[in-house]
Amino acid sequence: MFALDYYNTVTIPSASPDRPYIPVYAWQNADHPKAIIHIVHGMSEFGGRYKKVAESFVDQNFLVIAHDHIGHGGLAKEHNRLGYFGTTDAAKVMVEDLHRVVQATKKHYPDLPYYVLGHSMGAYITRLYLGQYSEEVDGVLLSGTNTHSPIFATGAALAPILNTLHPDAYNYYIHQKLFGTGITDDPAVANAFPEYWYPPKNGEEPDWPLVGFVFTNNGFAELVKIAHKATKASWTRNIRKDLPIAIIAGRNDPLINGGKETHKLAKEFTRSGFDDVTIMMFENRGHECLMYGNTRPVYQIINNWFKKQLKTIHD
Repeated sequence: MFALDYYNTVTIPSASPDRPYIPVYAWQNADHPKAIIHIVHGMSEFGGRYKKVAESFVDQNFLVIAHDHIGHGGLAKEHNRLGYFGTTDAAKVMVEDLHRVVQATKKHYPDLPYYVLGHSMGAYITRLYLGQYSEEVDGVLLSGTNTHSPIFATGAALAPILNTLHPDAYNYYIHQKLFGTGITDDPAVANAFPEYWYPPKNGEEPDWPLVGFVFTNNGFAELVKIAHKATKASWTRNIRKDLPIAIIAGRNDPLINGGKETHKLAKEFTRSGFDDVTIMMFENRGHECLMYGNTRPVYQIINNWFKKQLKTIHD
């Protein structure tokens, strides 16, 4: 398995004025992959963390792409910007960055089917991306995501306060409320999220501080605005209705309320006219069901979905 050479030589400019380019990761082990899977990572992680996930798809002859959002990854760390999204509209920047990576990849592989897999915060970004660019992709998988909550609207209304008062200060209080993590300077402790939010390591090398870091006031303010915008009632309006959708969820994920949120989201799609909506519910798994434990059954079900979609395209 190797990274694509052109990502070492071609720079994809970011839409953010706070960074010069978009860090991109790519994995493949065949000269002629059958399709592209673009992973859109979640909060407080980075694209390179999905190496083991990518390997499972590479083994099935997929080309796998991932990139770092603003405020995430090694480039953000180098500039002391982990958890900080900048002074511009973070949602617009992250959607545009995703779009630019999709365009750059499709330029090199114009004939390959293109799928986007967005996890958690990345699922929100993917949903906003679809509102503008659904014609660019052949299918979408949304992992660890939910429907609208009144908390999002309230948070979005209060966001300007956080962004005005010390926007670059790290907010341990909100972090603790969200994840139950104690306030500590010990990376090993701070990186240990409760079981169903963030999994036991199971051999994963924690790349501190690129995984599990605390957001700034600005980061939390922009996050809640993103969640509010991505889940409001009209969010599916501009998405093409023949787009295949898969919703991936771990039953024990606190975000989905025992699966109720997942089924509500599926109904949002079907009521909006989508006719290819699949729920992949995994028992005894939490928010990051792609990452821990015996992932083979998870990837098998996802790969079966891809086989079905690719067969439809080629028939």
